[in-house]
Amino acid sequence: MLHPAEAEFLRRFIVKNKRNRLLFELSDEGRRAQAVDRFSHNAEELLLLDKAVLSGGKLSIEQIVSSLKENSSGGECHAVLSDGGTIDTGIEEAVKAVYGDGPAIVITQGTVYIETEPWTPTARYVLACKTE
Repeated sequence: MLHPAEAEFLRRFIVKNKRNRLLFELSDEGRRAQAVDRFSHNAEELLLLDKAVLSGGKLSIEQIVSSLKENSSGGECHAVLSDGGTIDTGIEEAVKAVYGDGPAIVITQGTVYIETEPWTPTARYVLACKTE
């Protein structure tokens, strides 16, 4: 079952014509890990990059946490991990848990942090949506 934060992530930050497939894959427990992996391979094609407030492979944990806190309307977040599992925790804890550890999607109210796979040059993105 899709977590409400994941549905909001799809609605706010994913290219419209790519949402349904990602929704289907994230909703299926057997496909979640594949969905995160596939997403990390194609993040630039799937994300609405005009909402990026930070991007680059060399972003530090401190830069990411600061940007998420500055642009978010809440401090709790939901993270989707490379194995398809999830954690619900604070922003700083979530970023530290996923940083450099493979593909992940960290979702907080109005913002998202994306980390792509570490075996190629890792790309990191912080996207924000200021409007409802």
